[in-house]
Amino acid sequence: MSSNAGQQSRRASSAQRCLPSRDVTDKTIADAYVAFIMFCNPVIPLDADTSDLKNLFRTPPRSDGKTFNIFVLFQLICKLEAKEIKTWAELALELGVELPALDRGQSPQKVQQYAVRLKVCQGVSSAWHN
Repeated sequence: MSSNAGQQSRRASSAQRCLPSRDVTDKTIADAYVAFIMFCNPVIPLDADTSDLKNLFRTPPRSDGKTFNIFVLFQLICKLEAKEIKTWAELALELGVELPALDRGQSPQKVQQYAVRLKVCQGVSSAWHN
């Protein structure tokens, strides 16, 4: 395949992809995330199995065995970007991360450590949200 043909193929593949709407619900956020990933990675075939990607996206980092809803996390990140929430630690607390139980040997930095883990998730959300 010539380099020109390869470029045309990539352009055709990109033309079939579009950025998803930022107006998502709990039921549509995983599909919108996959559409965003596919848009950003045009070499991935459109018929690729994305079920693992959706499942991983729907599972944000846990804290004390608690699982959190990705849509709630998305809404809180939007509030953080709108300055309605001031810090990542405040976001983690609003999400449901509990304060450390010092008597059980939990780190005094527990909430801040969880907030750092969330910042990794935020990179994708922010690129999509902006």
